[in-house]
Amino acid sequence: MIDLDAAWRAAVAAGPSGLDAPPEDYFVVEQAAGDGAAAYGELHPDSMAKLLRWLAPTAGDALFDLGCGTGKVLLQAVCTTAVGRAVGVELSRFRLDAAAASRDRLVAAVRAVDPALADGLGGRVELRREDFRRTPLGAATIVYVGSTAMPDELLGQLAAHVWATAPRLRALVTTKALPDPWPARFTEVGRVRVVASWSAQERVVVYARPTATPAGEERNE
Repeated sequence: MIDLDAAWRAAVAAGPSGLDAPPEDYFVVEQAAGDGAAAYGELHPDSMAKLLRWLAPTAGDALFDLGCGTGKVLLQAVCTTAVGRAVGVELSRFRLDAAAASRDRLVAAVRAVDPALADGLGGRVELRREDFRRTPLGAATIVYVGSTAMPDELLGQLAAHVWATAPRLRALVTTKALPDPWPARFTEVGRVRVVASWSAQERVVVYARPTATPAGEERNE
């Protein structure tokens, strides 16, 4: 039996950091999406694990990571939760290629022990090289975005796209509070304390549509 939590960590550790993207890659992303769009940061895996427990994804959920970087959130989610589908959307070719390579390393490591499980893991991860303001979100039930360095204009455009195109949404998770007018449209259902690569004292904000049932209360552990 394989330890999937250890397996995904080993798979991503063997690849590059999102910070290793070359200058021309940063330029392409920021030219398309604006200043700050190519900034890179991530939650500590233990904090992401806490967040995933709070969200409690099921096989009926589709988690979309908008600006997925090297794919760590996606691989952690499929290896440690029952989430049915994990979709990463990223403009950076360098980071998306790194995510694909990590997924392939994970699948290969698992296949050596359990081929059927490997097929299942690989089939649950989808990678898209697209602008997250335009990517189809009809299947999304959980949307995560590492938005701390995003300008408010870009984050507002993302919120507008989620609002308009994600009818099944039950949780929008962002590392930065949404700019006006979106806090008045979405309902804030909680904040979760996390450790991030840029700060040991952060909170992610969880929003839902007004008719959605809150996922739970704030976790401070």
